[in-house]
Amino acid sequence: MLIDLKHISKSYQMGNETLRVLDDITFSVGSGEFLTITGQSGSGKSTLLNIIGCLDLPDNGDYYLSGEKLLGMSDNKLAAVRNQQLGFIFQQFNLLSNLSVLENVELPLIYRGTSRSERIEKAIHFIEQVGLVDKMRHKPNQLSGGQQQRVAIARALVGSPSILLADEPTGSLDSKNGWEVLKMLQRINQEGRTIIMITHDQKIAEEGSRTIRIQDGKLVQEEGVC
Repeated sequence: MLIDLKHISKSYQMGNETLRVLDDITFSVGSGEFLTITGQSGSGKSTLLNIIGCLDLPDNGDYYLSGEKLLGMSDNKLAAVRNQQLGFIFQQFNLLSNLSVLENVELPLIYRGTSRSERIEKAIHFIEQVGLVDKMRHKPNQLSGGQQQRVAIARALVGSPSILLADEPTGSLDSKNGWEVLKMLQRINQEGRTIIMITHDQKIAEEGSRTIRIQDGKLVQEEGVC
């Protein structure tokens, strides 16, 4: 399995109360899957995605990526895992407003220390893949929401990660643009990329190859073929 999560739990201290966000979550993700994670607001699904993305750490449990135990790694090693193996797509796009489309897509390669000529070549390639080569010099505020999300997808892909993590990637889009982004993600998955996507929309969730549902921090249902 590409990802193995075993007995993951996470709590936060809220004043004098302890809020248990994840409670004994165990599941695996195979290479090439398109896994969707669904659940109501506050169910714990975003916290779960943050743990899979090494943006947060659980209180208990084990996390293995390609057979390697991640929990207990140094911050520098976890940062390297995020940069080299994981691509992130967010609901609010998280593009830098003062940078052009090309500069936004280049960013992960700058952090990696890639030469300027190579990162420009790769960035242009993925901008072409999402159909925005004519918008390369535009700033995010000159683009529609759907176009901004496509830029975010190109940025997530430019580092050739093995896994894409998408947190409500259609949540800020109208229905038409949302389905276009979903179809793009399905094409990326068909090319061999593993995708884990959070959504509150059951119809969107059903478009993945497998769905798990989180309720009150617990995994309550799995559907689809592993």
